[in-house]
Amino acid sequence: MNKQFRNLLSTRWCTCFSLGLILVFGSTMSMWAQYTTARLSGIITDPTGAVVAQATITVQDEGTGYTQATKSESAGQYLFPSLPVGTYRITVAMAGYTQYVQKGFVLSVGQAATQDVRLQVGRVDQQVVVTADSSMVTTDSATVGQLIDPSLLPGG
Repeated sequence: MNKQFRNLLSTRWCTCFSLGLILVFGSTMSMWAQYTTARLSGIITDPTGAVVAQATITVQDEGTGYTQATKSESAGQYLFPSLPVGTYRITVAMAGYTQYVQKGFVLSVGQAATQDVRLQVGRVDQQVVVTADSSMVTTDSATVGQLIDPSLLPGG
């Protein structure tokens, strides 16, 4: 009787464990399908081409007001690894340089965009506003993504 009881417990444990794995992996699959972010990176330099460390880079979604900020590293690089898709305003500020502002920067699903910035020497209260659309070339990946409105899906 004792051996039968152990076999029954072992069988139930394996069944529960297997069902648990199926539930965990099944629920994460739907999250992968809803990946709706982009990545933004670049290098901050001065007029001579030297990197600018500790510059403050701020991105603000022009539609929602969502804001995120970071500082450039010692090599002048900055990275926003996961931004919601949308149209952004990029602002770069550093003492001793004019403030840089880029409006209308569009990030698409799964995009890995690069925006290098060259700061100009000037007073802190001066500002350079870029209105021309920068080239939107994804250099990190050859994949293409698209955001689909859930209400357009069957049963949605």
